[in-house]
Amino acid sequence: MEQGSLMPLWATPIYHNKITGDEFDEIQKELYDIINNVKFEEVNEWGSHSHELTENAFSQNILYNNRCMKTLAFIHNCLMDYIESVNAPPVQYIMDGAWITKTKKGKQAYPHSHGFSDISGVYYINTNGKDGNLVFTNIHDGFNNNIIYNSIGGASTAPLETGLIMMWPSNLRHETQENTTDNERLSLSFNVNFARNGFKIDFGDDS
Repeated sequence: MEQGSLMPLWATPIYHNKITGDEFDEIQKELYDIINNVKFEEVNEWGSHSHELTENAFSQNILYNNRCMKTLAFIHNCLMDYIESVNAPPVQYIMDGAWITKTKKGKQAYPHSHGFSDISGVYYINTNGKDGNLVFTNIHDGFNNNIIYNSIGGASTAPLETGLIMMWPSNLRHETQENTTDNERLSLSFNVNFARNGFKIDFGDDS
């Protein structure tokens, strides 16, 4: 009998890209201008080992508020690249949240998802590559009592590099491992929602 083959069905598409050159420098300047002028705070409900976020992280878009046009353009281009790669139609969207995370030594992000959005993403502003990787939970974890699902493994670790952007479906559970180094990792996180029937996007005042 000949060797059979496998058909990997319904893989989860995770997008990644890296910015370099002058565009990288422009984006870094926009983001560090924010970092140098904002306060970071812990979320009490998350415990003392959790990372810090910019103030009022989930009630504003820090990129819109600070008119970070280079960063927004870069994210837009990556977002269009992402949805085109999965054959999704280009439709109107809004980035309904964006904040900056500071992860000091001994801190981490516990498993969670951003399930009320369509796409979530992260851009690494500063990392030494060893200060706590992003880890995605296997979407089949609920079936791990099955010998086949159990054999394909559990969580998957994502790359970690300054200038790297990643995007994924928002309901995918993820976490960041503990930062065991002295480097303070800085990252930008954001959520995106797309327009659809019955769902109206309010773009607000663009003036």
